[in-house]
Amino acid sequence: MEYQIELCDSYDGLLDGKIWIVSTVSIPAGTYLVFETIPPPGMQRAAPVTLEITGTGTTLLDIEHQPVPPPNTEVGAGVPVQPEGLPGSTITFANVTQPGVTTIAASADPPSLPTGFSLDGAAFFDIQTTAVFDGQIQICLPYVAGNYSDPGNIRLLHFENGAWIDVGVTNNGVDTICGFVSSLSPFAIVQTSAPTATPTPTPTVEPSATPKPSKTPKPDKTPKPTKTPKPTKAPKG
Repeated sequence: MEYQIELCDSYDGLLDGKIWIVSTVSIPAGTYLVFETIPPPGMQRAAPVTLEITGTGTTLLDIEHQPVPPPNTEVGAGVPVQPEGLPGSTITFANVTQPGVTTIAASADPPSLPTGFSLDGAAFFDIQTTAVFDGQIQICLPYVAGNYSDPGNIRLLHFENGAWIDVGVTNNGVDTICGFVSSLSPFAIVQTSAPTATPTPTPTVEPSATPKPSKTPKPDKTPKPTKTPKPTKAPKG
């Protein structure tokens, strides 16, 4: 069950950062997680806070607010930004029309990689900005070459419309890879995986034809014995 409550910093007349929850509805006793939707002017939205409610009425809740950092992305053309979240990274906007804050942070739960890329040494980042911009953005991110077996095959992927897209344009093979995009969202520095070799099938040896047995020659006919001539009779005298 969700409840909408009012967070009031000036309920006690003091702007001291201690927030009073003024409950206008009856909320059952229990433990709740409070999400701030509208932070005080000039402050960042506070992290979710656990709240224990024991009854109706006003409840004191101590929420820590951090001031909104000054813009690091100024109005102009060809605006380079070096966010603190990843030293050595440079985000260059083609054109910024309204200043804002550009941030980069490691992504703990990135989308799954497509086939053809390895998780070994893979690094995932989420890049965001509150600045208003148009045109392309050049993303240059650092990497540690020792984390990859073949730094020359490292690629820069950008998650767009539900799929990872290879946007890498330059890779010095040492410590930096760059690419161009038109929007910001998750990025990944990954290495292409070696294709699995398809084993060559062993050719089937066809059995040799069984030779036909040679014909047994017919035995020679035994010649008939020569008839002994009868003796010639002597003439009578």
